[in-house]
Amino acid sequence: MADAATPHDRDSALTDLGELSSGNPARTSGDLETAGLPGEERYRLLFDSLLYGYCTVEMIFDDDNNPLDYRFVEVNRRFEQQTGLHDVQGKRIRELAPDNDPYWYEIYGRVALTGEPARFEAPATALGRNYEVSAFRVGAPASRLVGIVFSDITDRMVAAQLVKDELARTQLLLESASALAEATSVEGALQQLARLVLEATGIKRAFVNLIDVEREILMPRIATGGLVLPTGGEIPFGQLSETSLSAIRAATLTILDYELPETPEKDRAIAKANACRVALFVPLQTGGQLVGHVTLDEPGQRHDFTDREMDIVAGIASHASTVVKNALLLDFERESVRLSQALNEVNRAVHSTLEIDEVMQHALEAGSKALACDAATIEMREGDEWIVRHQTGFSPEDVGWRLSEKEAPIATRAAGLKHPFAIENMCGDETVDVGFVNRYGPKSVLAVPLHAKGEVIGCALFYSSAAVRRFTDAEIDFGGKLGSAVSLALENARLYSIERNTAQTLQGALLTLPESVHGIDFAASYRPATESTLVGGDFYDLFELDYDRLGITIGDISGKGLKAAVLTSLVKDTIRAHAHESGKTPAQILTLANDLVQRSTAPEVFATVFFGILDRVNGRLSYASAGHTTAAILKPEGTVVTLPCTNPILGAFASVEFGECEARVGSNEILFLYTDGLTEARQAEEMYGEDRLLDRLASSGADCARDVVDEVMADVLTFSSGQLRDDLAILAVRRLEAPPHRSQ
Repeated sequence: MADAATPHDRDSALTDLGELSSGNPARTSGDLETAGLPGEERYRLLFDSLLYGYCTVEMIFDDDNNPLDYRFVEVNRRFEQQTGLHDVQGKRIRELAPDNDPYWYEIYGRVALTGEPARFEAPATALGRNYEVSAFRVGAPASRLVGIVFSDITDRMVAAQLVKDELARTQLLLESASALAEATSVEGALQQLARLVLEATGIKRAFVNLIDVEREILMPRIATGGLVLPTGGEIPFGQLSETSLSAIRAATLTILDYELPETPEKDRAIAKANACRVALFVPLQTGGQLVGHVTLDEPGQRHDFTDREMDIVAGIASHASTVVKNALLLDFERESVRLSQALNEVNRAVHSTLEIDEVMQHALEAGSKALACDAATIEMREGDEWIVRHQTGFSPEDVGWRLSEKEAPIATRAAGLKHPFAIENMCGDETVDVGFVNRYGPKSVLAVPLHAKGEVIGCALFYSSAAVRRFTDAEIDFGGKLGSAVSLALENARLYSIERNTAQTLQGALLTLPESVHGIDFAASYRPATESTLVGGDFYDLFELDYDRLGITIGDISGKGLKAAVLTSLVKDTIRAHAHESGKTPAQILTLANDLVQRSTAPEVFATVFFGILDRVNGRLSYASAGHTTAAILKPEGTVVTLPCTNPILGAFASVEFGECEARVGSNEILFLYTDGLTEARQAEEMYGEDRLLDRLASSGADCARDVVDEVMADVLTFSSGQLRDDLAILAVRRLEAPPHRSQ
């Protein structure tokens, strides 16, 4: 074992140092002039002037030349500064740093044995530093001496690692942002968030919750790692642990240590039940608004979260917060569009009929579907009671159930508020545990009042029975619009019902014929186009003017409903009144009716009318037709004679002089009159038409008015499959054997 370097060794080291000095890394301070100095002095001057640490070490080997240790022979002034070791000369490294890394022995041993220099960078774990090193053999191989020039590059390595870590962090956050950007829903964004924070930290467990600060509700959404905290549903802040609630209130990144002495016992019990000892709480917030949080922990273990882990998770959470907020807005927009489309469907459904019961049932079923409710009722107010008029999802036997205000507290409350409201959880609420709630046990409800003339006349109640649920603002808004649509439809249906009843009464009078007329066999039939247009403008009339003469009228007023019925009555009564005036002819009577219609109605209102006066004794028929369909006379042998139209429609032109024609209706011949709903009946694009009608009459073979009317009506309904496009009226008048003249 050498105690110190010999002059020869120093000369060798001096040469090596000189070479190192000229080729980096062991550079001297300043331009040191060493030429001409004695060897020892020259060596020492160069040795101590190095800007880097230097030492000469003697390697210690076992019998098999395996390096075991090394002893410091010489060190320069920079050694202590670079290593933090003091008074090392003559001491072994294992004595100074027992945990020294094995590779230092291996590298220096190889240099000593082979003479091949080594340049490298490596950490000295025992010293807590990183070094750039140049090692070379000093002197003869037998000396086992190694010269080491080294520089502490810890700061540089730390800086490089910081840069590397920051690049890795940036890359991770960019990848996280890209992954989060792919999420198209709130649930998708939260699932990505949970996955990303677990992958970035290596933590085993995470759960993600949404938070409604205004309502003080936490909504569990994502749970991993066997968490017992349920996903879905809602948890009021009052049911949370004090530790969790404090973190939510603070809305800052927080380490939750449930093993601290000051942790409330209740919180410890909750944490223990979930095998949670230490957790990292990371808020999800954007624009100062808290929308949720992600919490991480190692189940059953104390995990000391590093600054890097917290920084990474906070960065991912920051990206996720924006994505979640946007996804929430997008979900709201999607929900609004869906409910808007559903409302359009409801509007189409409730306005497709004017029957009140159909309106309410359509609304109930469409509303339940749009709101994803499994049951619903409509309760109508009658005095101090509520009557169940419609239901879906319950029992048909419930219809007609009479409830007092105490038995229907939700509907009663809706009547007082006059706007929709929701009850999220009715379980255990004694104030509503009556009526349907008591009978069927639904858990949540949306109540929608129905209005008429500013008063609440009913209430639609949409129930969720499967689970407690929160009706969103969009759903409550939908309920309000649904109520308005139904209220309007109900009012329209009510007004229509009143108008229809009035018009039906009028039209009933307009279509009333005498029970019998002496010397005449007659029959009539009327068929509306659809049930909703039951009141049309078609009419017919048959009245005696004197013993011999009979007035015959058929007409068609433009329009439908009450206005058409009123005008029909006006035209019919005008014709009747003037027909009883002595000497008035059919042409004169239609002229007077035309003037009345022209003066009394809008320009677009008109009428077609056939009016004739039949002499029952001789069969003479004088008539005037104002734009009406072609009349026909059916003879017993099957011949059909048509009576042409001779005048324009009523109401189209003022001061029109109508002309008239004559025909003869023989004994047992039938005068056949009808409105255009008959000839314009369709089968696809083909109309029934006048030719088909005349052929049908010719082939009838019927010998009474009723049979002719029924045959034609049956034929046209078969042709059109019962789907008429316009109202249809038929009047058939058969002249019997001539009655005796009154004078006889």
